[in-house]
Amino acid sequence: NKKLILYSGRLEHIKGLDLLLSSFSKSRNSDCILVLVGEGSKKDDLVTQTISLGIKDKVIFPGFYSGVKLYTWYEMAQFYVLPSRFEPFGAVINEALIFGTPVMASKYIGAIDFVTDQNGKLFDPLSEMEFVNVLDYFIENSGNFRNDNNSNLMPVSFQDYVEVFKKFAK
Repeated sequence: NKKLILYSGRLEHIKGLDLLLSSFSKSRNSDCILVLVGEGSKKDDLVTQTISLGIKDKVIFPGFYSGVKLYTWYEMAQFYVLPSRFEPFGAVINEALIFGTPVMASKYIGAIDFVTDQNGKLFDPLSEMEFVNVLDYFIENSGNFRNDNNSNLMPVSFQDYVEVFKKFAK
């Protein structure tokens, strides 16, 4: 009966996971579990941070997953969060949306064009107040973004995206 909030990717400083943990600790998270799928050099620091914030029992570090096993996490999640301080693109946004998982994405990623009012929301992870407010909003309303069969939430198809690049190449 818990809401699963998902992050998947490298556990590195640039990904803003320290910001996520801090904001999660201040959110209305009583019925939530935060799952951080991945490995990286900051894992031990992040585990230590969960202890100091008093949320160790609400955060899971299952390790690295790919393929079908990773896709299962997307299907179980209420929503996906990408709190990056900087991200050249953010292919995980595409992946989450394709699996029907709403996204809460940093405004500092390259894939911002895929995040719409119908499938998610952009936020500033460097503003803790904004981060907490958007996190609370998603905890309460993420079901409003999902469709009945968890189908693709991407606003454009891959083919549509390729066609845009073809126009620029002419």
